[in-house]
Amino acid sequence: MNVVTELRKEFADLALININTIKPFGDPHLFARIKKSQTVITYENHLVSSGLASEVAMHLAQNPGPRLIPVGINDTFTHGGGLDYLLNFYGIDAEALKNAIYVAYGKAGTSTKSSDHIGGKIELNKGVAEGL
Repeated sequence: MNVVTELRKEFADLALININTIKPFGDPHLFARIKKSQTVITYENHLVSSGLASEVAMHLAQNPGPRLIPVGINDTFTHGGGLDYLLNFYGIDAEALKNAIYVAYGKAGTSTKSSDHIGGKIELNKGVAEGL
């Protein structure tokens, strides 16, 4: 990820672990890495309520450890559109990841978006699909 590569210059201990499947969730190497961390940021392009963030949260509930900052889509009705539009709309673009990393390190981010790291919600009565 370009954001992680860029921010490693500022935060040398920043690590990236790519998890291509979350079921079953039980890799002892991942658990060991989580245990050594002060903060874990999950970054996913779907609902955090049924994704990696919820799996990590369940693990942390049973094995208290680092703070969890989920970056993903809140539990809401979603809509379609182009990739860049959707990443921006739901607050899961590169800027959102960068700001979550800054928060994890106790520094102010540069985002003008809400401090809520979990992506936006929409209301069904509004025309929100790209191009409407």
